[in-house]
Amino acid sequence: SNTANREKISNLAYALFGEKIVDNKPNCPICGNNSFSFQSDNSIKCLVCSNSGKIRFENDKIFFEIQKDSSDLFLSENSAYEHKQWLIDMKRQFFEQKAFFKEIRNKFLNVGLEIYPK
Repeated sequence: SNTANREKISNLAYALFGEKIVDNKPNCPICGNNSFSFQSDNSIKCLVCSNSGKIRFENDKIFFEIQKDSSDLFLSENSAYEHKQWLIDMKRQFFEQKAFFKEIRNKFLNVGLEIYPK
């Protein structure tokens, strides 16, 4: 018996089978993600499933009207594998340039205000 991990296992089981967490933040209606690429013409692209749509504002709330299209990133096992290979290569490139990125980050550390969603 591994008592050290009992709480972690309990939390994981609750996350999988417990009550659904209601998230009132704007998210992708296709995959549930909350990271997007925004364009100047009110168009938006989900950074996880790569589907696109428009932003709509109504009663001081933001709505994302994203439609599933044929270029879905994980439409096939092959596209998911290709994406995995791309991620592995991006990670390798990041670690090759990590020191350079740290220099840039340090120039902007503690500058400006952080903005958080309501």
